[in-house]
Amino acid sequence: MHNNTDALVWLDTSAEQHALYLQAFELARLRIWDALREDALGSGADRFCIFSDLDETLLDNSQYNSWLVRRGRNFNEKGSWNRYCRAGISRLTAGAREFMQEVAAMRDRRGNPIEIFYVTSRLEEVREATCANLLALGLPLPDGGADPVSTHLFMQGTVTPSGGVKKYDHYAFVAGERRRQPVLWLGDNLSDFSKDFSSSVPWATRLANAQVERAAWGKKWIAFPNPVYGGFLLSLPKLDKPDGTQMTVGDDLRSGEQTEEQVREALTPELTPKLGVLDIWEDDPDAEP
Repeated sequence: MHNNTDALVWLDTSAEQHALYLQAFELARLRIWDALREDALGSGADRFCIFSDLDETLLDNSQYNSWLVRRGRNFNEKGSWNRYCRAGISRLTAGAREFMQEVAAMRDRRGNPIEIFYVTSRLEEVREATCANLLALGLPLPDGGADPVSTHLFMQGTVTPSGGVKKYDHYAFVAGERRRQPVLWLGDNLSDFSKDFSSSVPWATRLANAQVERAAWGKKWIAFPNPVYGGFLLSLPKLDKPDGTQMTVGDDLRSGEQTEEQVREALTPELTPKLGVLDIWEDDPDAEP
């Protein structure tokens, strides 16, 4: 059995994940209201804002992740992931629409809105499809264009005037040149909050950093559950396979590769009956990658 199957069943179908998402959004809502009551807007800022990741934070991509398991593939495929993004069929996580619409309606004491900035690892080339998907789901998006000076959707590769292309560059640009004061970050991978949790940081160091930042959890950083993919897999230590070569624990990933190929036995409902409870995407390999 693929070692992500149980994790997918949990993330796609369990009452526990549903409750945890609702709980996280409720905590986020309370923290924003706390910030509005304190009204501690810095002298260099014009208004408050929040930053949110998309995938597995606001958007549920269980269909795609289930397809990877069904086909015996790895989660870091660029081609099939782009085709899935272009299909525009990501669904909402529990409570996402209600939370985001409530934030969009909030106002500070000066009557200014709390601006929402989506900062995603999706590539620039799927911007148009991602915008359409967000709007179809009822998520507020006043400007989804590619201009960093006006957009509310920062993609992987969106270039700031200073040349930054990473999430942390986007955060700094919005807080600095766009004069917005962040009160909250939402994400499912700890690298959504700080580069101290990037996948290049060793597993033990990431864990230690989580403890160091204990005051941020539930305050300015709201973490969502994702046991299926992310930095936790890529940061795991290397182990030797029986033939003496090394593999990454968890998903035998070949870090850095984004090829489309089968890397393990594909699963079938006959082999793994649990697949029957999953909604699995139907890929069109002839679609634009």
